[in-house]
Amino acid sequence: FDGAPVDLVLTGRRGSGGEDSGLFPYALAHALDWPIMRDIVAVQTTQGVVEVEQALPRGVRRRAHVKGPCVLGVHEMAPFTPAFSFAAMRRGEVLTYGETADSPPADMAGADMQIRPYRARPRLIQAQASGTGGQVM
Repeated sequence: FDGAPVDLVLTGRRGSGGEDSGLFPYALAHALDWPIMRDIVAVQTTQGVVEVEQALPRGVRRRAHVKGPCVLGVHEMAPFTPAFSFAAMRRGEVLTYGETADSPPADMAGADMQIRPYRARPRLIQAQASGTGGQVM
């Protein structure tokens, strides 16, 4: 943390597999000599005190206060903003000029084409089996 001072570090709840043991949040808190709290679902800071809501088994929630810098392990049930909620902000706009829905695409303009209504095609009849179906008299 060479840049600005850091007061709060958020980590995941467990490892992602492979050789990862899931102990990173605990090792980081030990290396920084900071307190750690896990299974956090809500965080609020006021005047240097971090107020957290911790998820406990069977849906129980507990409020706690932590002073100073700390490491927090976020629970899977914590609310998050999915990526698609920013889609409207990132969405582009496609502008077309000189073409309508009825006109053919520009690369097909010179081709010999006919525009006509859809004609229903007759269904093919499935051929019947020529054997007796395994019945022997």
